Amino acid sequence: MPLSRSRDYLSIGEVLETLQEEFPDVTISKIRFLESEGLIEPKRTPSGYRMFFDKDLKRLHWILTMQRDHFLPLKVIKERIESGAGNGEALLAPAAPPAPAKGAKGAKGAKAAPVAAAAPPPPDLTTVQLSRPELLKSAGLTERELASLEEYGIVGPGEGATTTARPSRWLGPLNGSSTTAPKRDT
Repeated sequence: MPLSRSRDYLSIGEVLETLQEEFPDVTISKIRFLESEGLIEPKRTPSGYRMFFDKDLKRLHWILTMQRDHFLPLKVIKERIESGAGNGEALLAPAAPPAPAKGAKGAKGAKAAPVAAAAPPPPDLTTVQLSRPELLKSAGLTERELASLEEYGIVGPGEGATTTARPSRWLGPLNGSSTTAPKRDT
């Protein structure tokens, strides 16, 4: 993707324009907020303008995807970035096919290729574990609303003092988004 005709980076406005098709709710303020929280660190020009390079755009895309598709709070996303998992490529890029083993012969060869060690499993992004107070605060729920979610099995007790949330795309109406719940026969 060419970043700009005269330079190899994007301004914050160009980043916004690039992301808005996939993330229509993103704003310049949100991008600045993510920077203030330490999730992105664009370089600056001598006059103080932000310079977003391809790696910055990939990380920003990854952060927004983790928020939207996996319902991860910024705290968890930041922890993953700090652990090296959130480089914007590691979790979104397809796994590379294994390299052929040394000594392997063609289809007619008698020698079989040794089995390579299995790659570690990808991180589980289908559940999020938070303490009860963290979940109440980050989701903006009351104790009564959380009790209802527990009653329906949407969240439940995890290990220790954590609550495990199993995010579902149809939960949008609970937080005021425009996504609708699946229709059920009545």
